[in-house]
Amino acid sequence: MLRNKTNKIKLILFLIPTLLIPIFCNGQITSISGNIIDNNQIIINGIDFGSGPTVEIFDDFEKGINGDNISTGTGSAKYGEWNVIGEGIEKYSDSYSVSGDLSFMADYSTTWRNFISKNLQNSREIFFSWWQFVPTDSNWPGENTTDGMNWKIMWVLGPDTTHNDIYSPVILETSALFGSNDQSPGYHKYIDRNHFKKGEWLRQSVYFKGSTTSTSNDGKVYYWYTNETGHNNELADNTANNLKESGGWSILHVNGYGRQTPNCRTYMDDVYIASGDNARARVEIGNSSNYNDCTNLVILTPTSWSDTSITATINQGSFQPGEQAYLYVIDSNGNISNGYPITIGQSSTIRADVNQDNQITSTDAMLTLRKSLNMDMSQTNWQDSPTTGDVNCDNTVNSTDAMLILRKSLGLDMTGTGWCIN
Repeated sequence: MLRNKTNKIKLILFLIPTLLIPIFCNGQITSISGNIIDNNQIIINGIDFGSGPTVEIFDDFEKGINGDNISTGTGSAKYGEWNVIGEGIEKYSDSYSVSGDLSFMADYSTTWRNFISKNLQNSREIFFSWWQFVPTDSNWPGENTTDGMNWKIMWVLGPDTTHNDIYSPVILETSALFGSNDQSPGYHKYIDRNHFKKGEWLRQSVYFKGSTTSTSNDGKVYYWYTNETGHNNELADNTANNLKESGGWSILHVNGYGRQTPNCRTYMDDVYIASGDNARARVEIGNSSNYNDCTNLVILTPTSWSDTSITATINQGSFQPGEQAYLYVIDSNGNISNGYPITIGQSSTIRADVNQDNQITSTDAMLTLRKSLNMDMSQTNWQDSPTTGDVNCDNTVNSTDAMLILRKSLGLDMTGTGWCIN
């Protein structure tokens, strides 16, 4: 048995030169500083983050009071502000929520105008995301009415509802689609309707990049939804005609339109809107090490962004203290970084598991040896922190740490060594 383990050590040492070759990872998070607590600011370090978006608003509606109208103006949202509310019933409600205790509730019993609006900057590129919920004992907007179902969940506008507008999406009696009142360019694209269900929170995200002209076939329309099946890309249209040459998107109506309907209430939470040339770039926390397997996601609010460092404010969403999660950086082209392991409510200390893949292996030993030789770690999976690789707690990283990690990975007894990890 001992001979076999000795032979393994010899083989690994023989392969060190090969294992020291840099591992390429596009958009890699190498370290995070700061506690993962709601409203706390963290710094994310790494490579290939690109440039960041202009964040227009993030609201979890926790600044309101149950039963009050949604506020507008300075300080009305967690980040940014709402500009206009409709003429109907738009309230803070504690009946259902994703984050904290409150959400935005719309009641359709008196009118269709139950929206809250954010003014944009005549942008030709926008990204927005939200969670929505319809109770099982509620009608859909328009359900059981003469005219039938019609709920424009998000409604993006140019100057008004007939110029450069897109329903994003609209749910009808038997279908769902992205559509428009403006017949030039008049964008229309159907999507699957089966993921819209009562009694279940559903997260949706939309990305628009405007076409050069109304006939140039170079716009983008993307739609994702997140539920118990994971994070699903339902629509990826890279040849859309969705904007006029001289146009832009100036307004986003959240809960844009819903037919007047008795016994009809909808709820929304964690609404995020970004614009500008890098609108799609964002930072998210998910509940899986594979982004597309995540069934729970929340977007953070970045306040500064460079290719190697992002400062962002934590939005905790429905994640609970002590819960294991993963932080992702998505760049403006939609490239997804490695999932960086975090614990909600804590600041993690990294020592032996230097690539943070939740196991201690010979790869960790090889990376630690590479670090001890002062080699470039920028294109490896090394997760940098003040303690990464220091497994004997002597405040340095050297070949001794590498050999201790290798010994641990082989299942050898660590008694009597300098190993300092419980």
